[in-house]
Amino acid sequence: MWLELVRARDLTDVADRPGDAEGSGEEADGTGREHLTVGALVRFSTSTTEAKAWYFTTPLRAGHQLALLGEDRQPLSREGLAEVIGAASATRSTRTIGSGARAGEVIPVSTPTHVTGVLRHESGVLSTLVTSFDAVATTASKIEVHGDAGSLSVPDPNRFVGDVRLFALGDTEWRTLPVSAGYEKAARGYGVADMVWSARAAADEAVIAEPRASGELAYHVLEVMESMLASADSGRSVQVSSTVARPPAVPLTDR
Repeated sequence: MWLELVRARDLTDVADRPGDAEGSGEEADGTGREHLTVGALVRFSTSTTEAKAWYFTTPLRAGHQLALLGEDRQPLSREGLAEVIGAASATRSTRTIGSGARAGEVIPVSTPTHVTGVLRHESGVLSTLVTSFDAVATTASKIEVHGDAGSLSVPDPNRFVGDVRLFALGDTEWRTLPVSAGYEKAARGYGVADMVWSARAAADEAVIAEPRASGELAYHVLEVMESMLASADSGRSVQVSSTVARPPAVPLTDR
């Protein structure tokens, strides 16, 4: 099921935007209409008698650039849907500066201020990413991890503080897990200190040791971010070419 929203767009703005008008969800007939499809993909299992739903937004139009059925005329799987829609974004035309000497000043906005997308990892796991400057507040966790055996709620990754909570299959409520890793009461700036400690350890042991915040990891993260924006702009999935080994976890320390 889906709902298609349509709004008129400034023709000058449409003409100035790069890319394929049809692929972006805008009419190619010169009217400058912009479309947003909001939908839910529901699949029912006769073996478990359970229905599962996946929700999505995309500038692609159902029945035009977006096909919700596969070649077998069956609804797309979650993975298939992610391949088709890629990422989506929205941009406000202006924004009011909220603090500092220029507080209250209205400035033009030329970069996406709300980007969402689905990432497929090498293992096949899917991540749904939402980044936004347009939300006032939210009750959602910064990170949630869901699997067959339970769900994890993870605090703000900018700091090594906050509760990690688990709701295991069969439980009736969330429970807080004991602290087991990380630089206690530290923040993301500790990545620089971690890099120095890695260099010292490598020098003491006469080995080559990559810091956790390595150049390879930074490049991979940058490519993922750029690919998200490219996917949002084109309305299509984008392949990430780089890869990187997951660094070891930070042991529990009071540094």
